[in-house]
Amino acid sequence: MGSQLSQLRQDEIVELKKNTLLSTEEISTLYQRFKRLDRDNSGTLSMDEIFSIPEFAMNPLAKHIVTYMLRNEETKEISFYTFIKFMQTFSVYASREDKFRLAFDIYNMSNSGFLDEAEIFQVMKAMAGSKIEDAEIWRIVKQIIFENDLDLDGALSFEEFRNALAFSDVVERMSLR
Repeated sequence: MGSQLSQLRQDEIVELKKNTLLSTEEISTLYQRFKRLDRDNSGTLSMDEIFSIPEFAMNPLAKHIVTYMLRNEETKEISFYTFIKFMQTFSVYASREDKFRLAFDIYNMSNSGFLDEAEIFQVMKAMAGSKIEDAEIWRIVKQIIFENDLDLDGALSFEEFRNALAFSDVVERMSLR
């Protein structure tokens, strides 16, 4: 998909359907949303354009999400393909495993494949803001590691993370209705 997006071609829609969980209608809807956000018509979304979405800007994990989305981008702008690959995880057709994987990958800012205490602290601090003292957050982080680090390596693997959240509502929260 070129840098300038004026209209999706049929072959691009077919390719996106083949490589995502999205229907033609969902791809079209996301494309229209992407175009509205792309105020400078560059075919990519800048940080300013992303953070102009009020619901996104208010998300305590917004910076982590943008960092995740930019991991494989050559520029510091988000392409339509990256946008749609990210958004597909919120589809009702995405599996629990896909949703857990996305959450894990967003939290795993070092891209190490493990969540260490510092990464868990950063996520919890972002979510709690100033409502909880840092010392209390550290206590909670240590408890999370203690209860879920089955191989005792001081960090959570994806499997340990998934097991820790198995009974949470994270999957429901990651579904657009």
